[in-house]
Formats: sequence, C-alpha cells, structure tokens
Amino acid sequence: MESPRRSTGEVVGHFFQALVYVALAQEAGERWWVYAAMLGVAAAAQLVGMGASWGGKPRLVGISSLVSLLMVGALYGEALTQALYARDNFGPMTGETIINSFGASLALLPWVVLWPISRLPALKAPKVLLLLPLCGLLPLRAVAAPQVKEDPAALQAAAEAVWKQWQGGPVAELPPGALVTPYLAGVPGKTVRIGKEPLVLPILPEGSSQAALIVELPLGRPYKGLIRPGRDAPLLKDPVSPRKHAQNIKRREIFPGASFPAAADTSVRFQSALISDQGWLPLVDGWSAAPPLSPESLDASVEAGTRHLIKNMQEDGRFTYIVQGPSGKAGRGYNYPRHAGTSWFLARSAATFSDPSFGEAADRAIGHLDRMSQRTPDGRAYVLDPERTDGKAWVGTTALANMAVALRGNNPSLLKEWTLQLAASVDAQGKVLGEMDQASGKFPDQPANPYGQGQAMLGLILAERAGEMSGKDALDRSMDYVRRDYAGATHPLLVADEHWMCLVAVALHEQRQSDAADGVCAAYVAKERFASPAPGGGLQPATGPAAGLAEAVIAWAWITQDPVWKQRSENYGWLFLRAQYRPEDAPMLEGAAQLIGGYRDAPGELDVQIDAVQHTGCALLGVEALISGRTRRGSLP
Repeated sequence: MESPRRSTGEVVGHFFQALVYVALAQEAGERWWVYAAMLGVAAAAQLVGMGASWGGKPRLVGISSLVSLLMVGALYGEALTQALYARDNFGPMTGETIINSFGASLALLPWVVLWPISRLPALKAPKVLLLLPLCGLLPLRAVAAPQVKEDPAALQAAAEAVWKQWQGGPVAELPPGALVTPYLAGVPGKTVRIGKEPLVLPILPEGSSQAALIVELPLGRPYKGLIRPGRDAPLLKDPVSPRKHAQNIKRREIFPGASFPAAADTSVRFQSALISDQGWLPLVDGWSAAPPLSPESLDASVEAGTRHLIKNMQEDGRFTYIVQGPSGKAGRGYNYPRHAGTSWFLARSAATFSDPSFGEAADRAIGHLDRMSQRTPDGRAYVLDPERTDGKAWVGTTALANMAVALRGNNPSLLKEWTLQLAASVDAQGKVLGEMDQASGKFPDQPANPYGQGQAMLGLILAERAGEMSGKDALDRSMDYVRRDYAGATHPLLVADEHWMCLVAVALHEQRQSDAADGVCAAYVAKERFASPAPGGGLQPATGPAAGLAEAVIAWAWITQDPVWKQRSENYGWLFLRAQYRPEDAPMLEGAAQLIGGYRDAPGELDVQIDAVQHTGCALLGVEALISGRTRRGSLP
C-alpha cells in the first residue's frame, strides 16, 4: 500500500538538491566532464526522487537518494585518485595545490550529501545499506599506474643498430611503434614509426656534418592522460617525436586549480637515445642527462652560463636579450633592469673564477649602463631606460648597476654617483621611493614596493662594503623601516615577491651583523615553500621564474643552516643543471654555438633569456656555497 503524499517541503528539498547538482555540473563543464556527468546523474536521480516524494513512493525516494550518494561518492573517489596520482608522480611541488583544491571541494560535502542521506530511511532496508555510498569513495580506477620500466641495454642496441643501417649496414630490427628521427646540422627530418615493414631511412648525404639520429622505444601508456614533456607523444597518423611534441603540449585543468600537461588517450611513453659518430647517449626528457650535483658540476654550469652570455654579447656591452631555441637566432626586445642584473651576475662570476674574460665582459656591460646614465646637478647619476616614455626612471635599474660596479671595484666615481641616487630614493621614514621624475630629479611619494626596497637596499649595502659611505644614513633608515613598518615584517600574509629582501638579509648579516630583514625573508620563503622542484617528479617549475625564488630559498638556508632549506636549495640546483644546454645536445640544435650554456625554461620551452641566466647562475653560486661550506667573493650577495 502506497504511503500518503509527502509534504511540499520534501518535494522542494529534492528539487533544490537537483539544482545544487546541476549548478556544480555546469561549473565542472568541459574541464572535468567525468565529474559533470556524475553530477548530472545525481541531479536526475533527485528529480526522480521529487516525483516519487510527491507521489508517495518512499522506496523509490530512497533508491533515488542512494543513486545520488553513489554518484557523489564516485566523484570524490575519482577526484582523490587524480589528486593522489598527481602528487605521487608529479612531485611535491603539486602538493599544496592538490590539498587546497581537494579541501575546497570537501567543503561542499554538506550541500551534496546531507539531504540524500536524510531520505535514505524511506528504504526500510537494513542500516548496513547506509554504508553503500562509501563504496563510491573507492577509486574508479583502483589499479595502480602502469609501471613503465626503461631498458638501457635494449635502447643502446636499438640506437647502434639504426646507426649502422644509416651508415650502409643491415636493416635494423626494432620493436613495433619505435620512432626514429634523423638530424642534419641540428635540423630534424621526418620522424619514422616502425611497423610491419622494414625501417627505411633517408639517404645520408656524403660528407654531411653533425649527422645524428634520435631513437625512441615505446614503454607503455601514461596514466590518466597526464604526461611528461619530452617522454610522451600521441599516436597520430603522422608520427611525432616526444622531443618535438614537448613544444606543442597544452595544459589542462584536471582538478580545480591544478593544471598538468595533457595528452590524448592514445599517448605512449618512450625512452630515448641520441646517436652520432660520437657514440650513443641516453636522453632524459629529450635532452642529455645532467651531471650529479657537486661543487664541481655547479661551478662548471655557472662558467658555461657566463660564456653563453659573452658569446651573445655585442661590442657595445648590450646582450642578446633572448636567444631563440633551437635556432640560436636573436629574439626581439630589450630590458634594462635585466641588463643591469645580468651585469651583476657577470661581476659575481668574475669575482669567483679566474677567467679574465668574465671581468672584461662585466666591465663592458657596466660601461653601457654608464653611457645610458643621466647626471643631476647635485652629483647623482641614474640609468635611463630608453624604452620608457613616461618621463620616469626606476631606481631598481640603478641599484642593480651599482651592485655590479661595487663588486668590480674599478670605478669609484661612478659608484659614488649611483650610490647618491639610491640614497636620494629613501624617504625620511626609510621607505624606498621607486620612481623618480626625470624632469625635476625628485621622488614623489609612492606606495611601498617589494622590488624597489630590496634592490635599493642591496645596492647601498654593497656600496658600503666597497668603501662608498655616502649611502650610510639612507641604509640606516631603511633598516629601521623594514624592521618597523614594512608590511612583510609584521604581516607575513601581505608579503609579495621578496626574493631581493632575502638577498638583503644575507648581506646585512655580513655587513652590519643585523637581522633586520630576516622577518620578511622568513615570511616569503614560508609562503612559497610548496613551489620547490622535486627530483624525479614529472611536473617541475619553469627555470626562469623559479630562479629568483631559488635565490631567496638559498639565502634563507645560508642564514639558518637548516637542513630542510638546504635540501630544497639542492633541489633547485638539480633543476637548473637539468635545464642547461650542454655540448652533448649540439646535434639536436641548429644554433648550438649560441645556445650552449644557456638555461631553457622546460623540456619544450627552448628560448634562453638573459635574466634566466642571471638568476640561475647566481642561485647556483649559492648552492655551491651551501654544499661546499665555503664562501668566495662572488658566492653570495
């Protein structure tokens, strides 16, 4: 016998719950279509429950509510599977994002489960059935990610067999699905996929130089469509090498706030090797493997980065702002603050190593900044950025230039002029006013700025260390201001990009035996701690953007000597060594001479920008100091 009709409130409750599911499904949209489909089923079930409630059918009400709960449970199970896989396979740097995203979705639980649970008693079934929704929390794909093990011996044998065939030997026997890409003078030819037919390679021209082959053997499929750039490629009609595919990879949001390189369901993971007349070389994410982290490998990397800058430097002291990869051609644009920062890196490299060409290059870069400087009647000088048309001059450019000339120690008059400009930027309270009006030569009042405060203070500290005391009073005021009023010192949540203030903290400890900037640095690195790279993980931060943060982490590790921060600093060292173009990569680079020694942002992001070399080189000098336990004149700020 049917129960009497339910109250209007119960009918409205089902309808409201359906609307909640529909709204969440719409939010999920195409980004997470599986989640949207599950929520759609849950919404439909609630509409059925609405009709059943109105019609007085309690058993159908209970069934519809159970279906909704199963869908919600399955949704959370699938989301948890994705989150755990991303955390375990893409490194700890994703941990904070995953936790925050999943935590935010858990906040929705009362809205998506309480009403359906309240309707379950209508089933009049054993209470154990209330546990059924928990079954949905079992991952939909409970199987572990497929293990794809590399086989170096098979890779070497395949590479050598293909090379012999290209030299006129017998046809190589390779596993189906293997890829072979010929390179001539760094330019790739068409990628060939091994099928049932024998391998056919293009004719090797007589006397061709820099001939090479990349051989890629299939290992298995990436799990859940998440891929590693440089190792994975889709199975297309026209085969594409994972190395080339890395430059075309798009990212998609697989979980709210968590974007990962995405692949088609038919993508395959490969192990890769480069072979030429120099022999065979296994590739990691499409490039030669980095050497183990050591003081020697770090020094060699910094020296190679310095020579890269010099190779791409003009006689007038300007740099090639961007060297495009893999062509080696010069990109467009210029940036004077980054020119000044790169000059400081050259000065640090010259102070650390014995190569006289490093100092000559630093002096040329500083000389260009000197020629671009304007003088004021009261004896100040500031670097004029010709790209600016607003009549203002940024104090940070002069600060970075001052750091370089202070370390070189060979132009005291220029050091004094630039130091006076930095001192003039500090107001009576100690706040650095970043922008100067060129027409009046004065600094109007401005909000606090993280870059300007840190850069100007560091420029004053290094000038004082070099014996130029005209900025002493301004530095005193700045130290008091940072300790007393600067937002980051008392309100860590307001800390912006403060990597310069961490360098100030290190320099203040040495020059003034002061911890005035420690509070700001501690707040900054604590806020950014989850962005650390993870050796072995698939998803890593881009080299250029990570390098500035790395300098801050290294500075804090040096101040605290904390093993945790030291390890994070070494992780950055691993990331940067991995990102450097090495001589072994030359057969894959059309413009090898211009690129060797530079740092690419990622396996498929191949341009080299001067500030990436600057920050990365400075960071590596700091990692070397941490590992060796020694300081050299250019090791730290």
